[in-house]
Amino acid sequence: VVGNVFRENRAYLRQNATGGEGGGIWLMTQTSPRGDVVIAGNTFVGNTATDVFSGEQGGAIALLPYSSRIVIADNAMAFNSSGVYRRTGATLVPTLRFNGLWNGAFNYVNLTAGTGDLVADPLFVDRAAGNYRLQAASPYVDAGSNADATRPFDLDGAPRVQDGKGTGLAVVDIGAFEF
Repeated sequence: VVGNVFRENRAYLRQNATGGEGGGIWLMTQTSPRGDVVIAGNTFVGNTATDVFSGEQGGAIALLPYSSRIVIADNAMAFNSSGVYRRTGATLVPTLRFNGLWNGAFNYVNLTAGTGDLVADPLFVDRAAGNYRLQAASPYVDAGSNADATRPFDLDGAPRVQDGKGTGLAVVDIGAFEF
């Protein structure tokens, strides 16, 4: 799942009329997938997965990992009820790297931050109007992992890896849009 915007979704469990898992994405993997299961370069905003009984369960992403071959990289997860959730009791851990999270007290539920992950306001151009492009001062500019930039263009059609900070080094931005 690469290069998408997930916005204002709500996880809902009909059986007990309460919140469920995974407002943006709910992922259950096979035990032996053919390759890595990749969630990269996406933007998650305003998603909710709050269960009355269990609490926060992945406003952006919820995982039930039966394999450790899950890679979650270069995603902007901001202003959701929570960030990334791994179901209680799950023992396998996904690879988290170079994600940006800004979801209050619940960025990681049953997980710890990954390599290069940062907790900071993404400074979207105009979140209220649905413009999730990054401002020049955003800490998400040039903060991703080029190894995980699997698409040549962002959602606007701009080249995916650019030198947004003007340092002479082109590094992918976190989220679905390149500055």
